[in-house]
Amino acid sequence: MEGWVLKLVIAIVTGAIARGVILLLGLDAKIARILRTVKASPNSTAIAWILSGAIGVVGVIGWEMLSVSERLDAVLPFNRPGYGSLPFKDMIVSIERHPSGKTDIQMSVELKNTNDFMLRYNALLIGRVNGKLPNGPILTFEGYLPANEMRYMMYNKIFDVPPQTAPGSPVYEGYIDYDVTYSAASSSRGIRHTARRASFSTFQGAQKHAAGTRIQDKMMVRLTNEIEE
Repeated sequence: MEGWVLKLVIAIVTGAIARGVILLLGLDAKIARILRTVKASPNSTAIAWILSGAIGVVGVIGWEMLSVSERLDAVLPFNRPGYGSLPFKDMIVSIERHPSGKTDIQMSVELKNTNDFMLRYNALLIGRVNGKLPNGPILTFEGYLPANEMRYMMYNKIFDVPPQTAPGSPVYEGYIDYDVTYSAASSSRGIRHTARRASFSTFQGAQKHAAGTRIQDKMMVRLTNEIEE
């Protein structure tokens, strides 16, 4: 929901609450007497300004002490991302063979923000290929994802990955476990959670190619341990 709509709703709710309190305590008559007294005073303008300022200060203090913004946001979670609105779209595995014969592999997953507003997210990635971990096995980061756009979440490169040589086994197989919490960029409330394991296996590399060659090969991707909250 747009910011001006939120402000309008807050103004209406606040006004209704204030009016309800006045009616409940029977303050109409008291306020009328105060206004008549102020009007009769030669310093009515100054008194009016003082009263306005005092009411404003009391209102701000009460708003902050009672955490009204947070309570309203919890009850009316404006801009809360939709359920499952940061879905998995693709997995990319980059296999790089060097003239030395060593092979480096980098994995990434692509997620899409299907909401009509920007998201703020915190991500945690863990993975391995052929049983080997990168130098930094636990990767955490945060960022922003614009509305209806996709973003690659890239895991740390794994260096010098030995190929599997058992008959019938994929040359390379591995996975990324990703765990992402996200909310609207404009609010830290209404947090959603998505997590899953994206596994791959490929026979790419069974045939030797010149170092630096770029090829596309079929790769099997499987999603497991899926969580959507």
